[in-house]
Amino acid sequence: MASSVQGETLGGVSEAETTWPVEAQPVEGDRNTPMAYVEYGVWRAATFVLARLPRPLLNVFKGVMARLAKLVDKRHASSARAFVRQALACTGEPVTDDQVERFVTGAYAHLLEVAITPARSKARLGGGREALLERTEVVLSDDARRAMEAGGVVAVSSHVGDWETAAEIASAVGFKPFYAISKAPRNRPMSIKIQAMREERGIRVLPRRGAMAFAAKIIEAGCCMGMLLDQRARQKPVLAPLFGRPARSDRSAGVLLRRLKCPVVFMATYRTGDLRWRFVCERVIWPDEMAGASPEAIATTINAELEKQILAAPEQYFWLHDRYRDTPSTFPDPTCS
Repeated sequence: MASSVQGETLGGVSEAETTWPVEAQPVEGDRNTPMAYVEYGVWRAATFVLARLPRPLLNVFKGVMARLAKLVDKRHASSARAFVRQALACTGEPVTDDQVERFVTGAYAHLLEVAITPARSKARLGGGREALLERTEVVLSDDARRAMEAGGVVAVSSHVGDWETAAEIASAVGFKPFYAISKAPRNRPMSIKIQAMREERGIRVLPRRGAMAFAAKIIEAGCCMGMLLDQRARQKPVLAPLFGRPARSDRSAGVLLRRLKCPVVFMATYRTGDLRWRFVCERVIWPDEMAGASPEAIATTINAELEKQILAAPEQYFWLHDRYRDTPSTFPDPTCS
């Protein structure tokens, strides 16, 4: 059973009362050259202008840049086409070339939208969680509410909808204090600014490498640790089905589920209009549910939930992750989730 509310603060404590069990960690890139500062300046200027463009002009700009990016970035575009076809085939509906190209082009445009939304939100709404929640429909299941109120959860999502704003909304709803695991861009001044912008919004960022060392302290303190688990895992991956095909999948959420006995909560934040969102948090995996399960079984369950998130709004998904590289094309008995 899920409840839906609009613009309501559902739980948590005020920012002034927030206690962070793990101190701020640098999440910085390694490029600190003069060219890096030139790129940083261009990025800051472009963000300032795009955040203030009228929506029709912004949409035109996004469309032009997306088509150019698809022409230049041939490798990722090709991987995205295969990913889209694999995913849509699992819906049982016919898949056309036009549909595939629309989703691939849309992935580039959507990335740009997500990148500028925090600055656009600050410029147009003035910042602040009250303004954010007023424009957000919140859908919470009873299970999710129970996990939120108990604290000490792992929040899992994918690069669908507005993943940059998702952590801020989750924290505003009551999943707090909220730690988000992130990989820094290589441009060092840009990475420092991005981290500062994220932490200004009431979340704390942890570097992808080394984040697991802080997990026990965060969970035991009743905090929320957020992960995006739809990328191709590189370190100690497990092979689990994603849209019916083997994919290298991250084992970290499963490790925490079993080791720390904490629930895994699935959440996604979808765009429903210009600076309007729908925050959905319904499915919870409780530790007892996966007692004795293998890492592959846990990853399979997690991937099945990520599939649902993606197919709920495939036009808002970042299809450019190469999920099937270096994996077999099928399992012995392939099926779609």
